[in-house]
Amino acid sequence: MRGRRRSGIVVAIVGAGSSYSPMIVNELFRRQVRLPVAEVRLYDINRDRLRTVAGFCRRLIDSGLPIATPASLAKAVEGADFVLSQFRVGGLQARHRDIKLGLKYGLIGQETTGVGGYAKALRTIPATLKVCGAMRRHAAKGAWLVNFTNPSGIITETVLKHGGVNVVGLCNGPLGVMRRAAQALKVRPQDVVVDYVGANHLGWVRSVRVNGRDRTAAVRRRYVTHKPKNIPYLEPNQLFERALGAPYSSYLKYYYYTDAMFRTIAERKRSRAQEALAIERTLLRKYADPRVRQIPAELSKRGGGGYNLVAADVIEALVNDLGTVHIVNVRNAGTIHGVQEDQSVEVTCRVGRNGARPMFPGSIPAHMRGLLQVVKAYEELAVEAGVTGDLEAALHALVIHPLGPTAEQAGDLLRDLLRVNRAYLPQFGEKAVARFFKGEE
Repeated sequence: MRGRRRSGIVVAIVGAGSSYSPMIVNELFRRQVRLPVAEVRLYDINRDRLRTVAGFCRRLIDSGLPIATPASLAKAVEGADFVLSQFRVGGLQARHRDIKLGLKYGLIGQETTGVGGYAKALRTIPATLKVCGAMRRHAAKGAWLVNFTNPSGIITETVLKHGGVNVVGLCNGPLGVMRRAAQALKVRPQDVVVDYVGANHLGWVRSVRVNGRDRTAAVRRRYVTHKPKNIPYLEPNQLFERALGAPYSSYLKYYYYTDAMFRTIAERKRSRAQEALAIERTLLRKYADPRVRQIPAELSKRGGGGYNLVAADVIEALVNDLGTVHIVNVRNAGTIHGVQEDQSVEVTCRVGRNGARPMFPGSIPAHMRGLLQVVKAYEELAVEAGVTGDLEAALHALVIHPLGPTAEQAGDLLRDLLRVNRAYLPQFGEKAVARFFKGEE
């Protein structure tokens, strides 16, 4: 910690204009006894929206925590022990354009995988590196970046390779998987240890233990397929699901049921981004109402349930050296055989003062490994393209993704993607892009 001494930690939220911010502020307030917080700093480039969200946060906790709204990123992270990243470059409008771009080429444009996830990653990587730079210069010694910004796996891998700060990547999805496993077994979630393995939004359950006893077979018999709010629900193929056996990330349905998922998305009158934007407008209107002092019911429709718990649980484990079990994104470092050492994976870990330590290293079945390896190769190329502006890497990333275009389409799609997102892609110089598509060296 640099500068003055203080009691309690400083938590900075970057992208605090998000409608999710009140959940995390409220959770930090609720845990004050075991997780003392000296100050919460809310930062967002949209100052009007930030004022609305910050005002609601103060009413929500009745000013029970000091909340500041610094005007610059440097001031936001100055002396901070934890920086929570939850921003969306280009807003939901960019998410809608991603979906439409995918549909134009007959592809899925979901925000964390396929064309949409790729576009979002390229937009987000430069902003993420700015946050890391600010942390290296101004944050407390040993500060942690707690990343929720999607696509979480790619962004976490970017920080691991190029950020120069401590990072752990989070997602609320695995928490839901663990809770539903506990529900299937009729036990408390805290008594369940799920061996979860894969990458962000591409993970499977290998085994489930309850107080040390293997209950995997029982979960396979009793687990009920989840119907997430932010992913179209499709009737599962019973033969395939029986062969697969264990629970898995809902986002794998984009890979397992691609044609049906594409049809469902294409037939919608409104994209998921448009639906989310309508919910956001309602939430911001309520946040701005001085009479509103409770989190509105509409927030549950945004699909971020448990986000606040995951973030607070991991911060508490890091601060208090709890050694508790969490499913997080970390450096592979030999955890999953067949995945590069320096790549990010989403696995079950024990989390304490020194970070997250994977609990179940080893090999994984071929049907998991094959898909995971190709998606991790795509993510490796996406990080390279997003950091350096390498256009060949950008093109290869599109072609090798299981939900990506063929080589015949890829050049046109990449040209469209770069054009539509021009304002958010400083790593791709206009002259270099022009030469690339003209075939010039």
